Amino acid sequence: MADIPQLQKQFLNYVASLFNEEVLDEQFIQVHRLKPVDNPNFAVQLLTYFFKDAETMVTVMTEMLVGAAKIKSICSEFREACDNSNDERLTGYVRQLHSEIAILKSKLEIFFYLEKLIQDAEGEVPPIKLKTVCDLENVKPTQKKC
Repeated sequence: MADIPQLQKQFLNYVASLFNEEVLDEQFIQVHRLKPVDNPNFAVQLLTYFFKDAETMVTVMTEMLVGAAKIKSICSEFREACDNSNDERLTGYVRQLHSEIAILKSKLEIFFYLEKLIQDAEGEVPPIKLKTVCDLENVKPTQKKC
């Protein structure tokens, strides 16, 4: 049987690292709280749909690179590159988006794995609160928004 307090500490330290790396923000805490008692895996299911939809959207944006004018309406970050007909920058933005989605997905897989370890050990997953994250010693002071 795993040491539940150690798993909980590992979980909170990992959450703090995700905030430090700016992988997560306060909005994730709200999503994570949306766990009905009868469906503790709700956040996992919700984010699985998110990643599936995100990958589809990135694919659509990649296909639309042929017509740079269409991209203006999709994402304001593409505006300058579209105005300059800079297909190379547009492609770079799409690659960056692919990369960021992959990074987020892998980090959240670890997050939910740690959460599952606590649940499997019949422990309670500590609630994620901004104050909790700010109180952890490994959160950079510049990122404390308490």
